Amino acid sequence: MRSIKQFEYSRGIISENLAQFMEDRDSSIYSLPATDGLVLSTAQALSGCCIAGGAPLAIFTGEINTIKDWDLFFTSKAAFSKAQEIFEERKFSRADKSRFSIAYTKPPAVVQFVTRRWYPSIDEIFDNFDFSVCCVAINGQDICYTKTSAKHIKERKYNLIHTEAADLCLKRIARYGEKGFFPSEAFITSFLDL
Repeated sequence: MRSIKQFEYSRGIISENLAQFMEDRDSSIYSLPATDGLVLSTAQALSGCCIAGGAPLAIFTGEINTIKDWDLFFTSKAAFSKAQEIFEERKFSRADKSRFSIAYTKPPAVVQFVTRRWYPSIDEIFDNFDFSVCCVAINGQDICYTKTSAKHIKERKYNLIHTEAADLCLKRIARYGEKGFFPSEAFITSFLDL
């Protein structure tokens, strides 16, 4: 299958074929619940759409049973509109709308369409994340990450990248603690300096 490159990326982002990546780790995306598999395959096939954050992190670590939702990012309004159309055709129901996202669900899968803005590159998506371990994305048939995110995932520690929503950050610290990830010393120092 030809890899669809939907997002550009540069600054040291590593890209590997997702199927090979999973095989190398004795893991399988085929053990996903059917509706989660549908989310993954649909997003992989859509031009101008990628999955980033917690779900790709769970795939990266082989902990796919911990996926609670899928965050989809788009390059344009047209890509977003096409994704809405396809997910609705596949019987996902619109569940919620906030200032920055629209949620669709088809239990047990929850999909967050990130609408804060359009992202022309993976770099820009990663630049807007709060924690270094979240800098993992599925772009077409590839999994993308940075050397720093891979190192922090291996160490089960993270640094603070973006401090815009410090109050939300506290909730996420607890959530990532439940997943076995903890703030690094640099994170704690930067957080105390806020």
